Amino acid sequence: MTVNQAPLTVTADTKGPVQYSDPMPALTATLSGFRNGQTLATSGVTGSPSCSTTAGMTTATVGQGSSYPITCKVGSLAAPNYTFPAANFKDGSLTVTQETAAIQYTGGTSVLLPTGGGSGTLPLAATVWDSAASGYPSWGAKDGDGLTSDTPGDVTKMFVQWEIWPAGSCLSGTPSTIVGPVKVTQTSAGIGTAAGSFAQSADGSFCVVAQVVGQAQNSPNPYYTANDAQVAGTAFYTAGNQKATGGGWIPDSGSTTGKSTFGFTAGYNHTGSPKGQMVLVWRGTYNNTPADFIIKSNALTALSFTKNSSSSYSATLQGKCSYTIVSQLTGSQLYGEGNDTFSATVTDGDNGASQQASSADSVSLTTFQSGNQKLHPIATTALGGGNIFVHN
Repeated sequence: MTVNQAPLTVTADTKGPVQYSDPMPALTATLSGFRNGQTLATSGVTGSPSCSTTAGMTTATVGQGSSYPITCKVGSLAAPNYTFPAANFKDGSLTVTQETAAIQYTGGTSVLLPTGGGSGTLPLAATVWDSAASGYPSWGAKDGDGLTSDTPGDVTKMFVQWEIWPAGSCLSGTPSTIVGPVKVTQTSAGIGTAAGSFAQSADGSFCVVAQVVGQAQNSPNPYYTANDAQVAGTAFYTAGNQKATGGGWIPDSGSTTGKSTFGFTAGYNHTGSPKGQMVLVWRGTYNNTPADFIIKSNALTALSFTKNSSSSYSATLQGKCSYTIVSQLTGSQLYGEGNDTFSATVTDGDNGASQQASSADSVSLTTFQSGNQKLHPIATTALGGGNIFVHN
């Protein structure tokens, strides 16, 4: 009696999602169609199919990822009671997504404008990390593909742009200026930098946000995705009596990045009333959503200067402020209130000298919500970076 061999179906297994530049996963297939209660283990099938994909792990499509076909051939499959017809080989798919990255603003924080008028230039800079790079920041978005052998990709596929707002409208509406995009230059495996500049001719404080984008302004990057950098506070100022300005960051245990950033300008207008701006930004979570928390002045009521010593001056600015929470993921406002009060004091402990790690420059902030509830108070804290200039 002749026993005909039964055909088996070979279906390529679906793989992914895996991120751009991560190792190619093992391509496998599932066999089906066994007869008489047999399984793969009892069927006498030996060997394995030969599977391949057109995905080279070098390209990803913006959005949910690109799906590449996985096709299999008979390879070394063999069995006494089964056949493997070409028509019974079914394709699977491999999904490749953008690689996770992190970005941090590393540019300037304050600019002294030329005496007698003219513009000054703020050097803009950013550092980016591939999620597999050594030293990837603890606050960076996590690589979610579950692989343990990730490898850095080509960070020069990233471009950086800087969105710039006047401090009074920090992250509200649209930025007044966008610089870039600038192509990233690799500095070590999985790490790179980009640089630009921003010119301004008048005193003022600004919020600067560095972003990973594609080659065109505001375009998504097809290879990398990264949350925007934490807002940087910056300031332009002219030297003169009874003036205070500064920008930079301070250590802050209440922020998920371990720091708050600030921008500050204060002086008097021609009627003797205070003028200027104050903004403080930190990071956290609001209703399980990563968010930027922003306190910014919206009306000033008092400004005073104190000479602490021959090389140390302080300025205290008081008034009304707004408190807003903005989603890091979408840029939309999650919460806002506009009638809080604040008192901010900045101290120039080095007579305007360039900021050093152990400088005596410092910031303090007390903000009251309705009912006299304190909002994210900042005790007198030495700067971790940046500079404060106060002249009485």
